[in-house]
Amino acid sequence: MRFSILLTAVMATSLMAEVRKSEEVKVQEYTKQEKQELVDAELKRFAKKKHGAVIEIKEDEHDDYGAGAGGYDDPLEPLNRVVFNINGALDIILFEPLAHIYRNITPSVARSGVDNFLNNLASPLYAVNHLLQGEMDAFFQTTCSFVINTLFGGLGMIDMADGLGLDNKQAWFGQTLASWGIESGPYLVLPLFGSSTFRGMFGIAGDFMINPVGMIVKNDHRHSNRHLQQRNLYMAMWGVQIISEREKVIEFLDDLQKNSLDIYASMRNVMYQRDQKMEKDINARS
Repeated sequence: MRFSILLTAVMATSLMAEVRKSEEVKVQEYTKQEKQELVDAELKRFAKKKHGAVIEIKEDEHDDYGAGAGGYDDPLEPLNRVVFNINGALDIILFEPLAHIYRNITPSVARSGVDNFLNNLASPLYAVNHLLQGEMDAFFQTTCSFVINTLFGGLGMIDMADGLGLDNKQAWFGQTLASWGIESGPYLVLPLFGSSTFRGMFGIAGDFMINPVGMIVKNDHRHSNRHLQQRNLYMAMWGVQIISEREKVIEFLDDLQKNSLDIYASMRNVMYQRDQKMEKDINARS
């Protein structure tokens, strides 16, 4: 089950409002370098407000992935912006209202339990990716965490394994591809999933194919799943996770939308920095 996110964010977290035409006019008044400096300043301010830390951006980082203003090569920008705006319209109509309703009707302790449950449900996928990356310690800890939380933590709603020092570390197939040395490729905005790259797109597809839970719930040979009711329940949980992830970033995305000169470029920059951090973490393990 994807959508960690953010900062994976985001996938669902990049479902934003349409860029206002007046803002697009303003963007043209700035040079590429000036616009990037403004975007970087916004990201630092939001990170400090949200997490009490500042995103450090080295001056040469923006050239690592190509010529894109947010660090990425973005040859599909016209098409990406169209998809981005469609995603934004869906966010306004559907996801943002549902996120507010979810927050208003559920106490924080219930939301925390839902997050723990969904994270535990994704643990088998994390474990497979750790194995593919050759991270045996992470594979062992994630597997043990899943067993303990499922059996003794109310199917994962209570993170019992954390108290035992076991880390249920998230790992996605996009990260696995990066660990194999596959470059990110150009920036890409996917319908519904939002900000990604060509590597990220194949990562999403890979996660769906290798997810052990997904394989189980799609097996209709078992009597208890003859009508694929388990698959339908799993898809419902996937929908809950989208709303849960969107609820976590309500304030962040509202601030970004209100203050950003070009929200498309800002989200591209967020995605770029997330990939940068992921690749640095992978290199540090080597």
